[in-house]
Amino acid sequence: MHGYNQGSHSVRDLILSAKPDVFLLQEHWLTPYNLHKFEDDFSHICALLHQLCVHVETGALYGRPFGGVCVLVKKELHTVRMSFTVLSGTLL
Repeated sequence: MHGYNQGSHSVRDLILSAKPDVFLLQEHWLTPYNLHKFEDDFSHICALLHQLCVHVETGALYGRPFGGVCVLVKKELHTVRMSFTVLSGTLL
């Protein structure tokens, strides 16, 4: 994705045309404070944010932002129980 502002329009087009139940994103570069942008801009909900929050919690960010994995799940499936495993910084 290389940043939310750069990639959100492409993601929106893909979601509208393919209508996926689950959509996986990486490199959105959003901090936990800005994660609401996914819920505001898409008909999907954000189920998971990983990696970038670890870097934000350790102090000030220096240089270009990086990281961030997000799983967007269709709202109709929100009642379905899903589980994700993170192993050594990798989402399984």
